[in-house]
Amino acid sequence: MLKKRISPVETTLRVLNNPTQSYMMFFMVGLAMAAMQQGIFLAIGAAVQGDFKDTEGLKGAPKAAVLVVKVAVYWLLSVLSFALVCVISYGLGIPDRASVTALLTLASAFSFAAVSLGLFASSLFHNELQFVRASIMYTVPAFIFGGYTWPLEAMDPVTQVVAQAFPMAWMSNAVRELFLSGHLATLSYNLTALTVMGVIFLSLGSWIFLHKIDGVK
Repeated sequence: MLKKRISPVETTLRVLNNPTQSYMMFFMVGLAMAAMQQGIFLAIGAAVQGDFKDTEGLKGAPKAAVLVVKVAVYWLLSVLSFALVCVISYGLGIPDRASVTALLTLASAFSFAAVSLGLFASSLFHNELQFVRASIMYTVPAFIFGGYTWPLEAMDPVTQVVAQAFPMAWMSNAVRELFLSGHLATLSYNLTALTVMGVIFLSLGSWIFLHKIDGVK
């Protein structure tokens, strides 16, 4: 009774667009993005390493065409995986106030960047086991530096610069913002950053990939 007289008004933390402070709404979407990214890496990595092992199967095939088809197929499958995440999120009761166009555009850009990064990284390793180990080691730092659990604004300037090199930094928070509020003021900026990353990683990965199988006729 005395507490009510001394402090009649109680103040609590309120998260924008998540007034109930739901853990599901705050965390699950970003965790799904991290899992999807890992799935992309494992898939494209296995495909690339498979070509390095089975060089006989590439004989007579245009190497550039093989690479283009490989990237296109895994990019499309990645976008479909994102659509599946959206369906599952809806089933779990996570609100989705974003437009289909905004979500698909962001998913397409992120999938392009992730597939290109996976192509580049897997081409650097001698076997699939080494790449799998490296990709697993990459997952947690990418999630943390992506600013999903620890805000980018609270990081020091050097860490912020490092974080911008991770595709997750341009995807995870953006998806959560779109899901909860339906709007993202920096959407075009995020799309540009992911596209630039994709082009850089694809160029480097393609050069290494084609160089490694250069002896295949």
